[in-house]
Amino acid sequence: MLMPRTKKFGETALFKAIERRASFGENKVCADIVRLLIENHATLDILDIDGKYSPLMKLARKKQPELVQLMIEKDADVDLSSKGGDTPLMHAAENGRTENIKLLIEGGADWGLKNKFGKTAMDLARTAEVRELLKSEIQKQTNPFQRFFNLLMRPF
Repeated sequence: MLMPRTKKFGETALFKAIERRASFGENKVCADIVRLLIENHATLDILDIDGKYSPLMKLARKKQPELVQLMIEKDADVDLSSKGGDTPLMHAAENGRTENIKLLIEGGADWGLKNKFGKTAMDLARTAEVRELLKSEIQKQTNPFQRFFNLLMRPF
C-alpha cells in the first residue's frame, strides 16, 4: 500500500501526478505515472487537505476519460463528496466532460445527489448539450432492462 499523504502539503502522490498531467497537457509520462499509481493500489477514496477534491473529482474535471474509467474499474467511490457536497459527476457536468459523465453514470454514480447549495449535476451543467446527455444517461439507468444490461457488461 502506498503512503496516503505527503507530510508537508497533505496530498498524495496520485494528486501530484494528476496535477502535473494537467499542467503539461496530454503528457504521456504523467499519464503513465497516474496509471501506475492507480494500478498499484494508491489510495483512491481520499479528499485533499482542504476537503475540496478527490483524485476522481480532479480527473472528472479534465479531458481524461481513460483514467476516469480506470479509477472506476479499481472501485473508486463514484459518489465520494467534498466538504461542500460536490461529487465527481457534478464536476464532470460543470466542466462539460461528456465522456466522463457517461462513464460515471454507467459506473453507478448517483445523479440525484445534491451539494450544500441544493444543486445536482443537472443544475450545474452549463450547456444544453450536457443537460441532454445527463437526461439520456439517467433514462438509460432508470430503465430496468438497460440497468441490468449495463451491470452484465461492466468489467469485473
